[in-house]
Amino acid sequence: MTGARWSGDDALFQELKEAVSGPGEVADRMLDAAKAAFTWRTVDTELELLALAYDSALHDEALVRGAALAGPRVLIFEGESISLGVEVGTQVLTGQLVPAQPGHVTLMTPHGWVGETEGDDAGFFLLARPSPGPVRLRCHTADSELITDWVPL
Repeated sequence: MTGARWSGDDALFQELKEAVSGPGEVADRMLDAAKAAFTWRTVDTELELLALAYDSALHDEALVRGAALAGPRVLIFEGESISLGVEVGTQVLTGQLVPAQPGHVTLMTPHGWVGETEGDDAGFFLLARPSPGPVRLRCHTADSELITDWVPL
């Protein structure tokens, strides 16, 4: 066992006083970080996750060596109340919310949000295709907030 760190009772009482007196002034950046973290506490309950239900790149014919895909890659995400179809072209992502409804669509990579657009009344939207890598889409409609699984492009 090591010896006491305090040279006397006064030093011990001073350290105890400092320990129970509270943290003192909290830096603004720490308060901002705490508030930002707190706002994310219910993100899972506020967002409906749209799970990947179909990926044409995983279709049986696409898995055959040397077989070329007949067209653009198609992704279908499904949730409880809505689905999202996305066609992955060489330059753009074309999508539609089903049932048809307008919405705000945002494209995210692991580095952050890289694009956003408004879907029309039929639910159609168009986004520039990002660099290769994982992406996800977040959709805000009049009735809900939705987010897709991560999918590699």
